[in-house]
Amino acid sequence: MSTMHLRYVFGCILWFPAGGLAVLGLLAVWSYGLFIGLAAIALAVVCLVIRQLPKNSFVAAVAGAGLPLLWVAWNNRHGPGTICHTTLSDTVCAEMWNPWPFVFLGIGLIILGVILAWWKWPHEPSATSSIDRH
Repeated sequence: MSTMHLRYVFGCILWFPAGGLAVLGLLAVWSYGLFIGLAAIALAVVCLVIRQLPKNSFVAAVAGAGLPLLWVAWNNRHGPGTICHTTLSDTVCAEMWNPWPFVFLGIGLIILGVILAWWKWPHEPSATSSIDRH
């Protein structure tokens, strides 16, 4: 693997959590989402400031954006509707959302991010690509 490819992979590794933090910040905007959103912005700024990172590695943020949606789907896996859990001393009820839209959107974003990362994968210039056409 060449240095160009390693830089691309490292860039994708940095952009992946930036996308996940951005979506998690939006999902939790009324509680701690502001702090998570600021962390996402800070990580994105770090990714943009590092000059050795290829600019096209940002596509990994799309795949990272799918993970918080899968987390929401997992937390609502017993939904939709009101779900109650009874213990010996208490009964706790919670309103659960339908998990399937989050599953489809999360998996779709991960697949789209992987496809975009593959499409943007840096290719070595081949000897045939620079044919002299004089």
